[in-house]
Amino acid sequence: MGKEWSDEEVDLLKEIYPHYTNKELSNIFGRTYHSVIGKAQQFDLKKTQKHKTKYIQNLIVGPILAILKIIGLLTRKDMY
Repeated sequence: MGKEWSDEEVDLLKEIYPHYTNKELSNIFGRTYHSVIGKAQQFDLKKTQKHKTKYIQNLIVGPILAILKIIGLLTRKDMY
């Protein structure tokens, strides 16, 4: 079992959870990914819609752009 969350850590998690990925939060708090998720679920913390949209765009658009670049349908100039 890992170390207990302090009240200060919980307060900070509640404040910043909606704006960061769980991986980023695990690095910020020095805890496992699953520890962050568990604590967030305990307090019913949710990500903002803006964060969810950005995450989905990065998850989908990034790989598509990389594939297009690899097969020559997209140049660096097209990306900017």
